[in-house]
Amino acid sequence: MLKKQLAEYLHRYHHGAENAVTSKELEHTFCVSGKELRDIVNSLRREGIPIASDQSGYPADHPSYEKPY
Repeated sequence: MLKKQLAEYLHRYHHGAENAVTSKELEHTFCVSGKELRDIVNSLRREGIPIASDQSGYPADHPSYEKPY
């Protein structure tokens, strides 16, 4: 359930590098630790959900990507 919520949140509010969200903000929003967040993001990536990451945070990776769930 949390995976779906995170994927939808990133898709809706953080599409593209200019809209990246920090790990700390996601940890606070979803009440998870940094490790839990990284584990969820990695799981979504393995399922084919394109989520990028860099020093600015996590953006949903591709602007033409359809709704994840």
